Amino acid sequence: MRLFRKPLFWLTVQLVMTFAFLSWTEGLEYERHPDTQSYLNLSQAESLSEALSHRRTLGYPLFLKAVTSSGSWLKPVPTVQILLFFGSVLLFWWAIQRCSGSGWLALAAAFPLPWAGVMTLAALVLPDFLASAAAVVAVSCLFVLAMDAPRVIWWMGLGTAMFLAYQLRPAAVFLIVFLPLLGLILKWLRGERSWEALARWTATATLVTMLPFLAFCSWRWMTVGHFGVVSFGGLNQAGMAASFLDGQVVSQLPREHRRLARNMLRMRRERGWQTMTAQSAMVEYFAQYSDN
Repeated sequence: MRLFRKPLFWLTVQLVMTFAFLSWTEGLEYERHPDTQSYLNLSQAESLSEALSHRRTLGYPLFLKAVTSSGSWLKPVPTVQILLFFGSVLLFWWAIQRCSGSGWLALAAAFPLPWAGVMTLAALVLPDFLASAAAVVAVSCLFVLAMDAPRVIWWMGLGTAMFLAYQLRPAAVFLIVFLPLLGLILKWLRGERSWEALARWTATATLVTMLPFLAFCSWRWMTVGHFGVVSFGGLNQAGMAASFLDGQVVSQLPREHRRLARNMLRMRRERGWQTMTAQSAMVEYFAQYSDN
């Protein structure tokens, strides 16, 4: 009976039931996405230069390489992904419990996470789910650091999880700035009113999240001549840029590109698509993205 009074028990039950449900409904059968092949291709890159100049970041291809080396191809991917995500949920529960002193409050905070995309993302061979797990770990480390006396292991956890998050999904780079600011607010809410102490803590958090980012971007710059997390080129931009194509834009392009642009514009008009503007409805914009 004592076990039933422990919030961690109920969180564990939730995780086990979720995993069992996915297994029973074949929710752990891997599902390929049109983007999957590009990650598989990068996992087989033969040189560092090739890998760092690719339009994908290194995190997920390295994960796929490790998982597929077992000889089971992509079959274990959903199971490994969901177990790593559930591990991040348990860490988040522990961090909130440590900060609040209440296991039940921590359960309320962690309870929605096992349902946050688990049913739709866990089986996809895409980095989004793992990136979410890394972000949850980073936030968990931040809570511990903001509420307790800082320790090196938690600073290392924050920096490593943050690095993995944007190596898996470049969109997570916003966390580099967001997490130190969130930590500053948490420190203030915790009762820290010394501006000197707040500034020192925030500066440390900023260095922990920013230095690995700058180091990696500098490494890419020295290796392939490009400063950034990933090579964001024409292939990535086509889905967005084509929506803004009109006659004026075509006339301003270099001569060698005008024929292609005119054909694109003709095909868009044949489909009845209007040129997008900043005021266009978002649903129209994304409806054209994949076709572009």
